[in-house]
Amino acid sequence: MLVEWPFSRVDSIRGFAFLSTWAARGLPVVDSKLPFCYRGTKPREKQHKMESVEIASIDRTDKRFCVSFPLKNQSLFDSLKTFGIRMPLLLLDTKPHRVVTGFRRLEASCRLGLTRVPCIIMSMNEKDALLTAINDNIARPLNIVEGALALEKMLRFGFLLDEIYATMKLLGYEPHEKLLGKLVEVARSDDGVKEFLVRQRANMTHVELLLGFSSAERRSVIAFLGDMHMTSSQLREIFQLLLLVRLKEGKILFEEYPSLDNADAMKLFLKKRTHPTLAGLEQQLRETLQAASLPPQVSVKVDPFFEKDWVDIGIKARNVTHVKEAIKSLDTFIETGRLRSILELTKGTHRN
Repeated sequence: MLVEWPFSRVDSIRGFAFLSTWAARGLPVVDSKLPFCYRGTKPREKQHKMESVEIASIDRTDKRFCVSFPLKNQSLFDSLKTFGIRMPLLLLDTKPHRVVTGFRRLEASCRLGLTRVPCIIMSMNEKDALLTAINDNIARPLNIVEGALALEKMLRFGFLLDEIYATMKLLGYEPHEKLLGKLVEVARSDDGVKEFLVRQRANMTHVELLLGFSSAERRSVIAFLGDMHMTSSQLREIFQLLLLVRLKEGKILFEEYPSLDNADAMKLFLKKRTHPTLAGLEQQLRETLQAASLPPQVSVKVDPFFEKDWVDIGIKARNVTHVKEAIKSLDTFIETGRLRSILELTKGTHRN
């Protein structure tokens, strides 16, 4: 069964973001209202048709245009199970068909046991197909692995460096060669590394630190950290500490490390190896704060390595009463000498 599928249903505002890249390729823009993948070509009178295609006729192993990672998405699976496929896949007119957009929809359809999926079949060259795939995904926030995959594929397909830099800007990255090299390395990493980066919602700081390890060390680091829940700052500090352990001890003997499932405990363990005196300082800090019994809206923080001569004191308040309670507790904190004790733990000492 064929269903008319007009351009207006395929188009989206996100396509306009790629206008500069399309123009950079020297292709004329005929009508900016056309979907990105059709710009520079004559609008066709014949509309593309949506048709039901057998999954068996699609090459599910060909991921050359895939920039989605990971492919398995439970929310999408639940949506397709409830509402069906509302947006067709885009396939190349090849035998077997190659997927341009819709890799996650295809994966979810297979999990649901479907044998046919709605598709639009088109003919286009590989560069245009890749740009179409990137354009299809760029409206949503891409994780760091997806951005890396898009750029690595553009490099592999022979796009000009200026075109790749333009795409880096669209993805929120500074366009320079060193950063591109790191992202390409992420794209070419094994799936275990990619899954870890996505799971931890890693940023470029995390990536740069992780790439400071060898390929074998990265796998060991990821296995060591497992599924531990970490904040962005905890992950950064743990990476920094592990790199410091390697620097001081020559290598990281993970087999000698205890199994820990708490990020703070992990940091403490590593600091004992890198900065033996830190363990004692942190213990004193914890005991002092526990004795102070400050309310939850008051936070007291020091430099992680006790090298700064300041203490960061913060107050979170929803009303004036909370502020008054916080100030009262801080007065007691000062009068009992506990603030002085914490200041003396830092690199600087208390001066009146």
